[in-house]
Amino acid sequence: MKKRLIIFLILVIVVLASAFLCKSCVDKQPKTDICFVIGNTRNVKQISTNILQDEIWYAMENNSNYSVIVIDGNPNEISISGQMTTSNRVFVGEDNNQEILNNRLKEISTCNPNDEEIDILAALNYASKTIDKNADNKKIVIYSSGISTTGELNFSQNPELIYDDPLEIIELLKSRHALPDLSNIEIVWYGLNHVEGEQKEFGAFELYKLKNLWGQILQECGVKFENINEIFNEKPPQIISTENTVDKIDFPKVSTAEIGGIPFSIEDFNFKPGTSILQNKEMTIEILKPIVQDIKNAGYPQFYVIGSTASADSHKDCIELSLERAKVIKNMLNDLGIPESCLKIYGIGREYIDDNYRWRVNDLTANGKLDPVLSQQNRKVMLIPIDSNSGDDFIKDYNKYFN
Repeated sequence: MKKRLIIFLILVIVVLASAFLCKSCVDKQPKTDICFVIGNTRNVKQISTNILQDEIWYAMENNSNYSVIVIDGNPNEISISGQMTTSNRVFVGEDNNQEILNNRLKEISTCNPNDEEIDILAALNYASKTIDKNADNKKIVIYSSGISTTGELNFSQNPELIYDDPLEIIELLKSRHALPDLSNIEIVWYGLNHVEGEQKEFGAFELYKLKNLWGQILQECGVKFENINEIFNEKPPQIISTENTVDKIDFPKVSTAEIGGIPFSIEDFNFKPGTSILQNKEMTIEILKPIVQDIKNAGYPQFYVIGSTASADSHKDCIELSLERAKVIKNMLNDLGIPESCLKIYGIGREYIDDNYRWRVNDLTANGKLDPVLSQQNRKVMLIPIDSNSGDDFIKDYNKYFN
């Protein structure tokens, strides 16, 4: 009897010691804070479970405190925040963990925006304040197409932002105190260009420019990375289960951004009137160098190189001159490392090939005279990505007009 009692007491002591040691281990475990920043709108494909699953497992395995921010016009933290932990139930742990995972997936993937429009910078600022600065590990998981339609980066009102110099944009954002502090926070971004509904997808060049802009903004905010692909995860969306789908008909309507305008309409090339001779070839090379670097970084997408002229001389002469101007720029791009296969030249001469003067301005006065200022704007060459919205529009207008 005494022997059994001794064995029982030893077992009790072992269990209590194990519990104490486990508690000590938990107490000493590094604290992890993770914030999910979700832009699930009418114009963005609903986030699929294959994208979130690894991130939620990470949060669960690290006993993370977590929060969820909905990206809309007035980003806010929703009420499903708390702590993510794996189950410690001995015999049904695996099944129970899967149940926890499924519940978290459903909560996060189906969260709804409340307000119209999208303000990604504001959401990141909110997320940075949600995360405990004293946590050992800090992480923000973003799901967003990258298109803000309100706030300091409004691509809906100014789609040409993605073609601007990111450093100039950053300086402007700094002057307006619009950059969040993301120092020592790991960032992973899913969903760039996962658009649907009224929002059109970006071509390869626009996607590169958008990714580069956000990458440089995040770097300025204190995010450390050696390669931009460490930030932007290109995992494609998969079909989500019907139980996790959301009826978007009740979502607020979000503006679209017509990204894919004319990125380079370069009258700064400054052709001499009536010729394909550049006023300053060295200056033109300097204009082209950063464009060439962007084309290379984007994986050499194809471009239309389109020349135009002022409304002078005959139709035939102007077409020939505009082609010569396009060829001059094409040859310079070739010399700077862009292969022939990437460039297709067109000349529109003095023709208004659409009704909205999109490709040329009206450079004639009311009495039919040539306006000297507007005519100079038509002595230009345009570079338009072939797989962009503008590339589609141009070739349709060109074929309709000339054929």
